[in-house]
Parts: sequence; structure tokens; C-alpha cells
Amino acid sequence: MRHTSPYAVAVLSVVVATVLTQLLYSLIAPVSFSLFYAAIAVSTWIGGTKPGLLATLLSLLSSDYFFLPSASSLPITDPARLLRLSLIAIVSFLINYLISELRNARHQIQQISDRRLQERKEQLRLAMHAARMGMWNWNLITGEITWSPEHEQLLNFAPNTFDGRFETFEACVHPHDREKLNQAVQTAIQEHSIYKHEYRIFWRDGSVHWVEGRGQAFYDKTDKPVRMSGTLMDVDDRKRLELALKQSEQQFRAIFEAEPECVKVITADGILQNMNPAGLAMIEADSLEQVLGQCICPLIELAQQQAFLEFTQQVARGKTTTLEFEITGLKGTRRWLESHAVPLHTSNETSSLVLAVTRDVTERKQAEAAVKQLNAELERRVAERTAELQRTSNLLNNFFNAASSAAIGLCIHDQGLRFIQINEALAAIDGHSVEAHLGKTATELLPELAPVVTPLHQQVLTTGQPILDMEIATAVPSQPEVIRHWLASYFPILDDDSQTQTVGVGVIVTEISDRKRAEAILVEADRRWHFLLDNVQLIVVGLDQDGNVEYINPFFLKLTGYTKEEVLGKYWFNHFLPSSQKSTVQICFQEVLEQGFHPHYQNSIVTKLGEERMIAWNNTLLQNAEGKSIGTISIGEDITERHNLDQMKAEFISIVSHELRTPLTSISGALELLSTGLIQPESERGKETLSIAAAETDRLTRLVNDILDLERLESGKIRLEQKSWNLAELMNRAADFMQLAATQAAITLSVEPLSVTLQVDGDRILQVLTNLLSNAVKFSPAHSTIWLTAEICKEAQTSQQAETNQQAKQPLQTFPPYILITVRDQGRGIPTNKLESIFERFQQVDASDSRKKGGTGLGLAICRSIVQQHGGDIWATSSLDQGSSLHFTLPSSAEN
Repeated sequence: MRHTSPYAVAVLSVVVATVLTQLLYSLIAPVSFSLFYAAIAVSTWIGGTKPGLLATLLSLLSSDYFFLPSASSLPITDPARLLRLSLIAIVSFLINYLISELRNARHQIQQISDRRLQERKEQLRLAMHAARMGMWNWNLITGEITWSPEHEQLLNFAPNTFDGRFETFEACVHPHDREKLNQAVQTAIQEHSIYKHEYRIFWRDGSVHWVEGRGQAFYDKTDKPVRMSGTLMDVDDRKRLELALKQSEQQFRAIFEAEPECVKVITADGILQNMNPAGLAMIEADSLEQVLGQCICPLIELAQQQAFLEFTQQVARGKTTTLEFEITGLKGTRRWLESHAVPLHTSNETSSLVLAVTRDVTERKQAEAAVKQLNAELERRVAERTAELQRTSNLLNNFFNAASSAAIGLCIHDQGLRFIQINEALAAIDGHSVEAHLGKTATELLPELAPVVTPLHQQVLTTGQPILDMEIATAVPSQPEVIRHWLASYFPILDDDSQTQTVGVGVIVTEISDRKRAEAILVEADRRWHFLLDNVQLIVVGLDQDGNVEYINPFFLKLTGYTKEEVLGKYWFNHFLPSSQKSTVQICFQEVLEQGFHPHYQNSIVTKLGEERMIAWNNTLLQNAEGKSIGTISIGEDITERHNLDQMKAEFISIVSHELRTPLTSISGALELLSTGLIQPESERGKETLSIAAAETDRLTRLVNDILDLERLESGKIRLEQKSWNLAELMNRAADFMQLAATQAAITLSVEPLSVTLQVDGDRILQVLTNLLSNAVKFSPAHSTIWLTAEICKEAQTSQQAETNQQAKQPLQTFPPYILITVRDQGRGIPTNKLESIFERFQQVDASDSRKKGGTGLGLAICRSIVQQHGGDIWATSSLDQGSSLHFTLPSSAEN
């Protein structure tokens, strides 16, 4: 009904009334227009006066055309027919008027109620703010002090910043007051008395303020004080009263001068002592000196001068009162004034003066005269319509009956809460006839319902305020075994004369049991749905049609680190997607909204820390009741680990297949040449081909061994056999292993062994040293030198360590004592962007190195795994065309 046009309701009501009257005309012929009255009443109640007038006009036309004598013709020629139509029109207009008035009165009552509620809220807020009092609690055993937020505010502390120490509080106290404050506290504790003391405090801005502390100590069974609690109150205003009084005198003078109303001081005889500029303008005086010390009675109309003198004399004797009178200004202007006066007592005067505030009420007096004239006219009209009031009572009865047909219960109670009128619908609910209700109270007739409804009736009678749309759940006498739900409104019926005294209570009752059941079903369904979304271990994101976040579940917040406030309302594509994927995902989102495409896709989201997580989405289009797209709800699964694993697997397979295919191709080609007889094995070329095949076979074997070695190391299948080894022995053995290769390459190996005992797997550390030296030999030019050195580093990093870390973009760290081993060459160097990647699988500075130098690209990855399993670290530093240094660390034992 809320979304239906009131005029449509008016038309529909008249049509229904016409159809029902046609069907029931033989039964209701004498009162055939009653259904039209009901239609007018319903239209007016729902839409107001104008829809009611429309229903009235349509009802008159329908009645005249269908039901009056000489029906089916609109021109009115019969006087009797004209008279009946006129009576029907009058009754219809009265129904329209009365129901409109009732509807407006209900609206006005609601506005008054809302305004009064707002006023009370404001009064409560002002009272709490004006208190300016804080509370404190002091644990005398531990010395801990706790303050309320108001207490912190009084001492100019930010909320929750007080550390609970007595020293912090004492620092806020004025130095001259500290000793007296401590004495007052100790005296109260020792004498078991109430502590009360005023003292000064410093705020952080250096200002001084007065406060009053009060408190009481609490003691244990041995009479030992254990706790002290109390309050702190701001008494700054009281302490500064003298200054405030002086300032207030200046302020009052400014107010006196600026007040737009006339403010004057006169004696009991009407002699002017003072007057502000607004008053001088009111009496048309050019200056205060012109009228000062003169009696103002001559300005007042002669017939009112005596009343004015009595007014001033009453006020001088101490009575506050108000007087209206007419004056003629010094320049001849006549004005009506309203003067509100209070006695003004001064210490140097034998009699009281009169302080009067006077305002110009000329316009109001003119309005009152006009209202008086209108009242006379209204009384005349009331007299003319007295006869109509009787007919109004009949219309009210018809209205009650019409409400019954709409299943709306109506009744009226007098001041004794007795039923004086009730319609059939409410009587049927109560289980008694209409006649059985009249003259009875709810307690007498409905004892089981009286405890529920009687207090409500009494409240309306007492307060004069309506109780609107109150839901009541109870059984009724007509169906005592069923709990039903009702929407009831109780409103005061005012006395016709005073319009302030409540003389009765009106009740409107509508059953809402079906609506409440539907609401309960919806609430439970909504609860289950939200419980599912809040607890599912999947991401759930709801976007509106513009792409703004409307809903997010807790799992998303846990995954990304955002709070709910940081997500809701944000534009999804700008805040939570990588820049590279924004446009693609936006296109998919629009196609989901417009065409229902892309129910499934994958994209990354960005967490609060900047991490990207790959999400597989299942998207559902959301539509309103009209089928219009209003957004999407998307359920996402975090597949980041699976995605990364797939990428690693694909990358590893690609690299391994390439590395395996190259030697296999060489071996296959060589064997094919030999098997087909194109090359004889005993020939020089045959021997060279066999040598190539053997070298590639050896390379393939080393590649497979390195892959298996690295996999076993990283999976933990190889256990380190840590024993005591002398590092100098390992360094010398590694140099001996590589001496032949260095000599063949015309390279000098320089070893500076460090004799320290380490708990390591000697074979694995020897493998690291040999691997690093082998790489240095491969990438060093002839006649260059390779250095193998070691040193003990203390807790702080050496300058060399810090420098190398900075070059490698490593964070500056502090380590326990450790051994730093370095292999330095004079080769071509390593580009800065490769210093990290060379320790990854199948990573080399130049992709052709594996063919030219014979490496597999796994050596440094194996070295890193071995060093890390020993609790150390490995990194590289380099300068292009000058050489490289590879460093790794090993933990040092305590004895080193």
C-alpha cells in the first residue's frame, strides 16, 4: 500500500464500493451509500484530503448514475434527487474533513514527541559535560594509581597515557602545594577520616589550574591501609570568581549596550536611571541625557499610567511580573510594549530599583485583534454547524463499521477505561459482542488481557502522549490456545473545550501474525547465510555494480591482513589488484554484469604487505527483484602455493629437458655416425667423435649426479656427518685437488690457511671449497692469481663483511662469532643483477658457459644448500673486468 498512489486507492475504493453496492443493493437499499462512505474514509486516511475529495466526487457520480431514482442519467432535474445528492455530499465532505483532521493530528503528535525526545537527549549530554569530575584509585600496597578518562582530562593527559605512578601525578602538582597535599592525605589515612584538599596543578602547556581532591582510605583486618579511592573536581571557576566577576561586569555592560530589546533601570516611581540604545530608539530619544532622571509615565497612554506605576511598585517590593501597555514616542510613534521586570537590589540604595526588559509587541497586538475577529467569525460558523455534529456521530459509526470490513479493530475508552464504542472486528477478537463491551472495563470483561492493555491505557491518560505501532504478542479470548501478534496504537482523546485534558483513549488494532512469521523465516535464513559466509575457508567478496566492495568475509581479512574498515566501500580494482591485471579483470567484471560471461577465472590480489596471492574465482551475478544486475558475489580459493609449484615444475622441466637434450643429441649424433659406418672408429675423426661422446656422457652423468645431490640435500635425505675438522687441512686439500687444473690453465693458487677446529661435515665443506676454486679457475685468465683465505670474525661485522653485504644489497646484520672463507679471482667479474641469481638452479652469468666451460649450472646451488645446512651463509661480490669474490661463513665453536 505504501507504494500505491493515493489517487489510485481512491479510484479503486469507489469502484469496489460500486460493485459491492450493485451486488448487495437489494439488502442495503435504504443505506446504499454507506459503502461509498467507507471508500471515502479509506481514501482520506491513506492519502489525505485531496484523494478523499476525489473519492467523494466519484462516489457522487456513481451513486447518482447507478442507484438514485432515474439512474443511468447524469443530468439532475429532480429536486428530490438533487436534495439527496446534496445531503450525501455534505456527509461525504464531513467524513473527509474529520478523517483528515484525525490524520493531521496524528502527524503533529508524532512531531511533538520526536522534538521532546531530542530536547531530553541534549539536556542529558549537557549535564554530563558540565560535571567535570574524574575518579581515581590508589593501591597503597603496590603504589599503582588508576585514573578515569575524565581524571586524565582534568590533568591535561591524553586518554590512556597515565603510567600509574605516584611520581607522575606529583610532578603535575604545584611545588608550593605538594607538601600540604601529602600531609592532607597522610592525615586522612592515619585518622580514618575523609580526605578533602584543594591544590593547584600544572598542565603540559604550563598553565595553572585549581582542583579539589576528595577520597577515603580502606583498611584490611589488621587496620593497615590497603587502598584509597576518591574523586577529582575542577574548581578553577570558583577560584577565579573575583576575576570572573570583574570581567562579567564588562561583559554585562557590552550585552546591555548590544541587546536589541529595550533594557532600562527605573525607580518605583518610574524615574529613568539607565537605558540601552535599543530602548532610546524605542522611545525616539536622541541620547540618554535627554531622558535620564525623568519620569517615563507621560509617554504611556493616560488610561494605563496608574497600572504602570502599580506594576513598578510591585516589582520594587520583590515580585517579578509582566505588563503590556501602549506608549507614544517623543516623535509621535505609537507602539504596544511588553515589559518583563525584576527587582534590582543595590547595596547603596535604600529602596530597590526595577530592571525591565521591554520588547515591541505592536505586530502581535495587531495579530491578536485580527484573531479576535476571526474567533467571532468562527463561533458563528460553529453555531451553524452544530446540527452537522450529530450527523458526524453517525458517520463515525459508519467509519467503525468500515474498519471492521478491513479487519481493523477500533475502540474508544472513557477516563474510567470503560468501553464506550467498539467495532465488530475488535469485538470478535475479544470474543464478546459489541453490546457486552459497552460500559465495561478490560479488567471486568477480559481479565486475561487486562494486565497487558490496562497499563498502556493508563499511561496515555496520564501523559497525554500517544503510543504508536506497539507490537503485542498474546493469546486472545477468541483463540486462547494460539499466540498471535498485533500492532496496536493508543492515542489520547482530548476535551473539546480545553484541548489539553485527556478524556479518553482511542485504540487501533491490526493483526500482524502472518508478517511476523515471514520476518522470522527471513531472519533465520539471513543468519544461516551469514554464518556460512563468515566461517567458510574461502574468500567471499561482494561488489556492487560500480565495483565497490559491499561485503567481505573474515577469511579474506585474515589472508590479506586488512581490517574490515580498510576494505568496505573501496574500489576493488584500484586497491586490491596488481596494476598489470586491473584492465583485464575490469573487462571480465563488466562482461559478468552485462552478459553473464566468465563465471570462473583466476587473477592475483595484493595483500596489505604487498604480497601477491593467486586466487581462483567462482563468480555469481546478483540481480534485484526486477532482474536488473546490481553486483556480483565471488567465492575465491587461494591457489598461490599450487600456482607457484606448477610454475616451478614447468620451469624445472624446461631447464632440465634442455640440459639433458644437449648432451644426448651429441651422443646420439656420434653413435649414429659410427653405426652407419660414415666414420671409422679407428680413424682420427672417429677417435675425436668418440671423445666428444665420452665428454658429453661425462657431462650428462655429472648433471644427473648434481641434480640428485641437490635434491637429496634440500629434501634432507643426506645427513651431515659433523666431526671435528681443522679448517687449514680442508683448505690445503682443496688447493691440492685443484692444483693440476690451475697449472694447466697457467693460474697461481694462493692459500692462506687458518688453523681452527670446526664441527662440520668435512667432505661437504671440501666439496664447497673445490667447487668454488673450480669456478674460479674456469673463469680466470692465464697468468692470474686465485686467493683462498679465511678469518675469524667477532660479534660485530667486519668492515669487509659490511661492504660486501652492501654491494650485494644484503641487510646489515650482527652475527655471533663465525669463520669467513673467501675465494677471490681476477676474472671477468659478475654483473650486479646476477649476484643473487647465480646461486639458483641452472643459473649462469652467460648461457653459453655450460657448453664452453663444461658446467651444469648446479654447483653454486649445491654449495648454498651445504653452507645453509651448516648454519652459514654464502654470497658473492664483484667488479666487472676486475674479478669476483665468493664468501661463505661457518659457525665458530666457543673455543675459537
